[in-house]
Amino acid sequence: MTSRRICQQLWRIQPTPSAIINRSITTTTRPAVIGRILLPTATRLLPRAQLTTPCRPSNSSSSRPQTRPYSSHSPEAQTLTSEHPIPKWTPPADPTTRPVVVLGAGVLGRRLAVMWASTGRPVILQDINEKALSSAIVYVADALTTVCAVRETHPGRVTTSTVLEDSCVAEPWMVIEALPEDPEIKREMLGRVDALVPEDCIIASNSSTWPTSALRGLISRPERLLNTHYHLPPRNTYVELMTCGATDPELMPFLKDQMRSVGFAPLALPHESVGFVFNRIWSAVKSDTLRVLQAGLASPRDVDAMFRDFFHAEKGPCEKMDEVGLDTVWQVERNRISMGVVDPKKAGYTDWLEENYIDRGRLGEKTGDGLYSAEERRLLAQKRALAKSSYLKLR
Repeated sequence: MTSRRICQQLWRIQPTPSAIINRSITTTTRPAVIGRILLPTATRLLPRAQLTTPCRPSNSSSSRPQTRPYSSHSPEAQTLTSEHPIPKWTPPADPTTRPVVVLGAGVLGRRLAVMWASTGRPVILQDINEKALSSAIVYVADALTTVCAVRETHPGRVTTSTVLEDSCVAEPWMVIEALPEDPEIKREMLGRVDALVPEDCIIASNSSTWPTSALRGLISRPERLLNTHYHLPPRNTYVELMTCGATDPELMPFLKDQMRSVGFAPLALPHESVGFVFNRIWSAVKSDTLRVLQAGLASPRDVDAMFRDFFHAEKGPCEKMDEVGLDTVWQVERNRISMGVVDPKKAGYTDWLEENYIDRGRLGEKTGDGLYSAEERRLLAQKRALAKSSYLKLR
């Protein structure tokens, strides 16, 4: 399908003014220091939080087996139906000195790099798209400086790579998959990661629609596999943790402690739930919003104005969808249909979204125009800033 190819090609594209990149990035062959950590030579440096970017071509082929998608909400699906005992997972001795690898430098991946590096920890940001990495460098440098200044911490070293093997041989204690909501992409990458990382390395998927119980057949040691569903840090710090059905009982408390130490607010679900907690609620709002727009009952501006008025929210659902990316919204809704969560007869809004936005390359913030135009979004941001400034003056 044309739209699917477009999504897979464009999912990483981020709005990055060339003037910002040209002004911020310089080249040097001398060693550089981030915080108190010495960086290797031949690095790209940024004026504040400095980053390195060794990039080489990547071979994306894989012969790993595939599994069928999970399609049940039942807690009984957690039980690992194996005659063999599940091996124990051993926590790494000191995860603060070993890197976290983040797969995907898109909207979420770059934000995860900021959070995990905000207390001096090393992070590797992995993506096969060098343009996505270049864009991510600019974002991470600015955001990491700000977060560390607010929290009075020192930034860790953030490196980027296009070669998965190079990232995994660095002995990471955790790999976070933050790739598009395409099960084929996730299956391929998780299978490759499993074969490369140490036995104590946690493998975490950020998928909001695919429970890791559907992917654990790819993993040789499923006791280290789980879902970790982040939102949009550093602004939104909640993260939902969910077992794959074979996750070691000691892994959840360990990971929650690590997350709290870098500023996250973890919530561990007692059993598997497609969509976790927040997304089950958000999906209902999102799908009905799209139905309203499809029927021409209201404009995105009207819908969001009502939400701001009733819920005192900073952003309404339409602006939030533009922020996440309409390609991601579309892919998630298609996944929910294929999993039986949404009735296909009531999902005409996905075709409407595809024809009017996805196929036209109008994906939201990452391409400029979406449900809102880039100019409309700029004016809304100015209005918010003015309102916030006026409120502070009144206090």
